[in-house]
Amino acid sequence: MSPTYFAYFLIGGYLGINYVIFKSWTERNIIWILFITFISGITYVGLLIASHYSNLLFENSPWYDISVLLYSVGIGVSFLWLGHLLLNNSYAPIRWLNSISSYSFGIYLTHPFLLSSYKYFNEAPGSIWGYNLYTFIGFFIVFIGAWYLSYVFRKLISWMIMIYQKSGTQKLQS
Repeated sequence: MSPTYFAYFLIGGYLGINYVIFKSWTERNIIWILFITFISGITYVGLLIASHYSNLLFENSPWYDISVLLYSVGIGVSFLWLGHLLLNNSYAPIRWLNSISSYSFGIYLTHPFLLSSYKYFNEAPGSIWGYNLYTFIGFFIVFIGAWYLSYVFRKLISWMIMIYQKSGTQKLQS
């Protein structure tokens, strides 16, 4: 395993264990984080362009590895900060995204069935525009369908639990 991939796991684990400290540190240093992320992104892209248009190979160099690591971690940290900023303001689209996240496991479990059904009943067209439309429509049908099924299953399970608890209470009283 590459040292940079191992570093992603170590950094992610450290940030997860020390999340409260990390969150307050991020809020104090967000300007520096964004600046370093921007510079490392420019360095990364610059090295890729330089290696593409010259005979130099930077892809296994320490500069390349460091810039990719800083850029990747910086983007992740920046998005975490942006997520907290948006959640604290609680806009309508953010409440919608929270709803998706609360049903994400159900979406994960039901989407293969819906995707297979969509592909079974709808054959992909031959043209590229038709295929793009087929994929776009399929994505929304599968995503919204899986989201709706997860919602229905959650309601059904909570209804069944409520009935079970009521029947258990009635048995105890008799």
